[in-house]
Amino acid sequence: MGNQGTSEFQSILDHNQNDKEEHEVSSDNVKLTQPEVQPVKNQELTIVQQPQRARVCGKSLIGSRSVDPPPIVRLQLENDKRLITNNLFVLVATLLDAEGKISDEMFGNLISESQYLYDENLKFDTYFIFPKLCIRKVGKFQLGFRLFCIFGQNMTSLIDESPCIASITSQTFEVYNARKFPGKLDPTSLTKTLSIQTPFLKKRNS
Repeated sequence: MGNQGTSEFQSILDHNQNDKEEHEVSSDNVKLTQPEVQPVKNQELTIVQQPQRARVCGKSLIGSRSVDPPPIVRLQLENDKRLITNNLFVLVATLLDAEGKISDEMFGNLISESQYLYDENLKFDTYFIFPKLCIRKVGKFQLGFRLFCIFGQNMTSLIDESPCIASITSQTFEVYNARKFPGKLDPTSLTKTLSIQTPFLKKRNS
């Protein structure tokens, strides 16, 4: 994984570690410890919002056009609430070319942390959202997603040291040059609903 992905993942770990330190309570007689972490099993990934198109970008995020609509992946687990509370789940996006080979022509928020949100039917689930994926090359591509679970006692571990516990691949979509790009799609009902709950999508749609 490149320096950009590693540094972004490290910022997620730092944020989580700060939250953990703020909620620790201890005294001479009392020390609160983290609940026991349960093993992850029977996990299922579903791409509930597939990428459909994108306009080719330059090298900077400023003014870049993102993959449209923003890819959204749902995670379902056994003992869902307990697992989400005690573990950090992250999903890593990778660009795959027409031959299924990994391409380094994508930049942006390549790593997404799990969020417990409700959909347009007011049903709560665990989601990973990718509002800013930019691609520097014209052509047909797919997105590969890999799921990692960083257990509470291993919060300083890097993604490269953690096993991938699930993966999924998106449908094929096309990246156009500026002249042939058919235009941005209207926000979906799922995008609108999730954007109310998370600043990432709200900023994209503003």
